[in-house]
Amino acid sequence: MIKYFKAMPSLTKFIVFSFTVILIYTVAEFFTKTQHDTLTTCLYACFGGEVLSCALIKVFKLKEEDKPIPTTMMSDLLTEDEINDLLKEENKE
Repeated sequence: MIKYFKAMPSLTKFIVFSFTVILIYTVAEFFTKTQHDTLTTCLYACFGGEVLSCALIKVFKLKEEDKPIPTTMMSDLLTEDEINDLLKEENKE
């Protein structure tokens, strides 16, 4: 179990930690039958926001990995004569 936890990516570890904290707090709140409105709001906002930010980081990382790398070269778009004409124009200036 410990080897598996060490092999996890950091974001996954943090998400597991966040859900564990939320679960422990919820169970403790239920069994003590007390209400701490401000503390509850802050705890859920803090860890919920962190989980949301971790999810967004993962989503945008996956989107970046899926983007194809552009491999179009100038020679693929223009003929040799057009390239030579452009080079001549640049040399005149």
